[in-house]
Amino acid sequence: MKEDFQTTVKKEVTLEGVGLHTGNQSALTFRPSTANSGIRFFRTDLPGSPMIPARLDYVVATVRGTNLGIADAKVQTVEHVLSACTGLGIDNVDILVTANEPPIMDGSASAFVEALLSAGVETFEG
Repeated sequence: MKEDFQTTVKKEVTLEGVGLHTGNQSALTFRPSTANSGIRFFRTDLPGSPMIPARLDYVVATVRGTNLGIADAKVQTVEHVLSACTGLGIDNVDILVTANEPPIMDGSASAFVEALLSAGVETFEG
């Protein structure tokens, strides 16, 4: 059965740490988005904060993680972030990252789930 609604987060929430493979300091912010926008990563450390949709067409590599990219803008090891969103049924959210990799946190999706739950989930009727 097709659902007649979409979701996003109610407010911004940020996590900070280091990337698993790069060791780069990174902050990740979940930001509310609009209906039909999907899940999108924004590389805020790059000029113009390029947007990378979390869609199959933008997968550029799958060695040691799922890596997304458009031209020179890439974000790697996104699978735990995306699994947290999917597991909670969040289908529209902007994810701002300050490096080429989200923070690894404890190595699972748990910290991302907790952050998203603390932000709350908002439903768009439609």
